[in-house]
Amino acid sequence: MKKIAIFAILLLLFVMLFVDQHGLEERRLGNAYLSLWIRDKEVVSPVVLDYRESGKYIVGIRLPAELTKCGYYESYIVENIQQFFLLDTETLETMYFYGYQEAYEAFKVVGVNDYISKLDSSRFDVMWGYFQAKYEKFSYYKDCEKKIDVMAH
Repeated sequence: MKKIAIFAILLLLFVMLFVDQHGLEERRLGNAYLSLWIRDKEVVSPVVLDYRESGKYIVGIRLPAELTKCGYYESYIVENIQQFFLLDTETLETMYFYGYQEAYEAFKVVGVNDYISKLDSSRFDVMWGYFQAKYEKFSYYKDCEKKIDVMAH
């Protein structure tokens, strides 16, 4: 009986150490994250380039996108710009910022401004290239309600 109790305690400690405290799940696309989910809810979507967790906050950088009608299809149209985000994992509220300084000031208010310099945006060119090639390859993107500037960057 004593061995079972010790095993149960060790198992509980293992679960507490290795299970994400926020219930965060990553949906991946290549070497970037297509979206972030918490408790079966999509909280940040395409395309998350990098993120860091700090207490109850997740800070990150992404390529923003809009779900757009393209002929008979609906597809995400990714913008050719980096956007910072701040996610409160308790309320699941997310704020988005286009400028570094604006993001830094918002991150500073909640005490996570040190994390902005740790975000890795090196995947930006690779991911934008992926979407740019996709837009050029498939003809139905020409019918999108939101026009895509595939040559931008």
